[in-house]
Amino acid sequence: MKIEFPNQQKSELLEEAKKWFFVCKKKLEGFFAKNNFLAAFNKLGSKELGSRTLYGFLLTLASILFIFTASALPHLFRLACAVFALWQLKELRQMSPFASLPKRLWVVIEAGIVVFLIWGPISQLFCAALVMALCATSAIYYGYNISQLSLALFAFIYFALPLGSILQLNELSGVWRPSQRQGWLIAALLIPKIYDIGAYFTGKALGKNLLAPELSPNKTVEGVFGGAAFSTLALAVLQGFCALFSSQQLLLSFLAVPLLAQFGDLFESWIKRSAGARHSGVIPGLGGVMDLSDAITWCAPYFLYLSLGGFR
Repeated sequence: MKIEFPNQQKSELLEEAKKWFFVCKKKLEGFFAKNNFLAAFNKLGSKELGSRTLYGFLLTLASILFIFTASALPHLFRLACAVFALWQLKELRQMSPFASLPKRLWVVIEAGIVVFLIWGPISQLFCAALVMALCATSAIYYGYNISQLSLALFAFIYFALPLGSILQLNELSGVWRPSQRQGWLIAALLIPKIYDIGAYFTGKALGKNLLAPELSPNKTVEGVFGGAAFSTLALAVLQGFCALFSSQQLLLSFLAVPLLAQFGDLFESWIKRSAGARHSGVIPGLGGVMDLSDAITWCAPYFLYLSLGGFR
């Protein structure tokens, strides 16, 4: 049934609608002006934003491609992780005090990480023990000090542990349904980056209170809460599609993922500041591969532990 209004009533309704429209418009303009949204995005700069968006989009596509082909091409996935680890080591090698490490130790570390990532899950334990033994033997034989040995072992563990965790998620996923297999890799590779994206844009738009100015002058408390909101929503969506977590694991992850991802970011900043570097590499708008993987470095072992039944 069609309802018709008299012309006068139509005019009154139209005037009322216009009135509410302008009231809402004024309130929104006031809200955006108060929180400096436009100024914040103007400060961001179109060049930096464009570079971040372009390279972030390409890297996201590459990550999704690897996630959905990892189980079908496990050897290629392992090789890609090994190349990524060598790239990370190349960046770390240029930073002080790692730049002063003897070449013999770097040979042991690089060869050890490649073998560690290409071998199967059981052999990884043997390989890790062998690398530590070779580093210790080199230190004793060539007279390296304890600081050099510690830095060498740190470089190996810092990159081998998270990448090994990602490979373990793919290798152990044979007992899971395809959706769960890919879900764990999404959790380890994409959820931490979703936190980073949320923290970055929220911090740029709303950030006022600095989180750790001595380590990273651009990190804000507001960014942390924004990133946490993004990662929480992403975890909830992932759980809806793949049913990876128990209720206890999911609730814990809402808190653990933002904490681990942010700690990884700050720890990476501490390494760079100690070396007097602003970025670890030269990827436009994003820094280097160490900058890209800082959150994943700390979150991947956590998700591996959950996949093995931890915190159920």
